[in-house]
Amino acid sequence: MKLTSCMTTAQSKASLRKTLRQARRSIPRPAQQRAAVRLCQLVSPWLSPRRTPRIALYLAEDGELSAAPLIDYCWAHQIKVFLPVLNPLSSKMWFAHYTPESTLTPNRFGIPEPLDGDLVRLWQLNLVLLPLVGFDTDGGRLGMGGGFYDRVFANRHLWPRQPGMFGIAHECQKVDQIPREPWDIPLDGIFSDRRIYPKSG
Repeated sequence: MKLTSCMTTAQSKASLRKTLRQARRSIPRPAQQRAAVRLCQLVSPWLSPRRTPRIALYLAEDGELSAAPLIDYCWAHQIKVFLPVLNPLSSKMWFAHYTPESTLTPNRFGIPEPLDGDLVRLWQLNLVLLPLVGFDTDGGRLGMGGGFYDRVFANRHLWPRQPGMFGIAHECQKVDQIPREPWDIPLDGIFSDRRIYPKSG
């Protein structure tokens, strides 16, 4: 019975993932650029060198809402930016310092990574802003299916300090409910290109 339930959840996620990835990829480039600017306008009031001196962001791909204007904002306001870096031989993920001078190298998925950047201890991050495929208003996140973020942050409740974790998405990626599995890490909220969704649960 449990196996059937897990299979149903996995199949439901796969179907939803396909639909939502297609939806975000279909957004025209000018609309993508406007959405990225609106995102920066929404998130930037939350940021400051004193309150959030170290944040994790990402470089968008596959139609993800771009964080590029937000990264530029952080650089201009002395906020350190860290990007995810994958271990090429395993499923581990770290976060490396990213600056305008960083050299970027594509990982096995073709996503650029700052391999020359210093790594940060995860509990030293103040805020993690991560990409997603779909979200609900109760902290549910549907990722790409690799489970990298779930594994990295699985034990954050044991860390000396827990960074806030917020998803970033286009408004069209919002659904009523994301199917959940026991290992899925809930988010503290979502920043879409239109509004902020604090976790309702």
